Amino acid sequence: MRSSSTLGSVAFGVAVVVLAACLGEDPQVGPPDVGGQVDGGSTPPTADGSTGPGTCKGDTIDACGASCTKCTAPAGGTVECIAGACAKKCSGGQTLCGDTCIDTTASADHCGKCDHACGAGKCTDGACQPFPVASGFTEVHAIAMGPTGLVISADSDVSLCTKPEGCTAATALTTLKAGVSQLNDVAVAGNDVYFDGNEGDSEIVYKCPVAGCPGGGPTIVENVVNDSIGRVVAGPTEVVWTRYQSYYGPYSRRCTLPGCASIADVRPKPTTGPYYDMATREMTVPSKIVSVGAVSTLWATGALYNDNYKQLRACGLASPCPTPTEIDTAAAYIVALTYHDGKHYAATGTGTIFSVSDAAPTAARTPLVTDTNGITDVAVDASGIYWVNGTTGKVLRCANLAGCQGAGETLATGQTGAKKIRLDAKFVYWATTTSVLKVAK
Repeated sequence: MRSSSTLGSVAFGVAVVVLAACLGEDPQVGPPDVGGQVDGGSTPPTADGSTGPGTCKGDTIDACGASCTKCTAPAGGTVECIAGACAKKCSGGQTLCGDTCIDTTASADHCGKCDHACGAGKCTDGACQPFPVASGFTEVHAIAMGPTGLVISADSDVSLCTKPEGCTAATALTTLKAGVSQLNDVAVAGNDVYFDGNEGDSEIVYKCPVAGCPGGGPTIVENVVNDSIGRVVAGPTEVVWTRYQSYYGPYSRRCTLPGCASIADVRPKPTTGPYYDMATREMTVPSKIVSVGAVSTLWATGALYNDNYKQLRACGLASPCPTPTEIDTAAAYIVALTYHDGKHYAATGTGTIFSVSDAAPTAARTPLVTDTNGITDVAVDASGIYWVNGTTGKVLRCANLAGCQGAGETLATGQTGAKKIRLDAKFVYWATTTSVLKVAK
């Protein structure tokens, strides 16, 4: 039996606790064992590593930084906690790509750098190697990028390769049009492919869908007896082709996109004047070196009787241009032309690439690239200036549209005879006499 004094003591203790609670003085409770120290007054880490106010004192891989983060090592690598942050590391010269350590000297998915995929090509010493798109031709005439793959003009067929790994087997190519006599050039505008050929005494510009010509054959865009065709080129709003009238000289025509519904002159067909009027017409006709912009078209003249240095000319597209504009080439002959985003890019036989404005092609030339070994063809997009050198067998790039000092970066070697170059978002394509190849940008 408890005494009254004992009961009084218990009651007094309860009162003290209640009074302390009312005054806001909670009893101190020790933190649970969480495997790391926590500043006084802070909330310890929860199961997911998060905390409340305060900082985590433990700079360890199990509790790193202010949030007590648990660090995870990348595949094939290690991890440390340095200055409150998880630091993933790779060894042996490997590179951290995402959460994996990669040997970028040999990885076909991360060749030379992270996320640089070689497609079906190998990665050797950090460089993607070229691989064939199609081969076994007697002569490749031209190539052009289509919305679903690469269009190839070779021998007497226009074909399409849609396979990323290439179409080296003949059965892998989709034939758009077969048996085209004197097939030469090919150009793609939207979902249509344009090409030229010969039937009897006619020189014809054709078009058909890139998906394949219909059963009745391609559409004839223009058919002119005996007037040979030099080049068919697609621009942003027009398709232009150059022709040669056997007595009076060269001229060019255009059709408006989409659909090539209407045809008009760019450079009117000459109908009068003396044979070979060299003051206004080229000796080398019709021109096969042409670029088509949004405002103007440029072509290489080859040479003039009265001035061998007049190697480049321009005409506007808005209306017929009887008298072309001369563009100074510094006495260098032009071997290739292309257009990109308001500028025409010209490659010279002396191994230089320069640009001129589409809106004002007579403005000053802007030197961009020098390759003294020679340039065969040029292509340009937002990622840079690309060219092939058929003599050295190199495929090269200047990654700066403002130009490079020297010859830029080599993408492929051993491509002797390379003569055409085209681009898509990830790859560079070029043609030799018998094959078409590609390499990752």
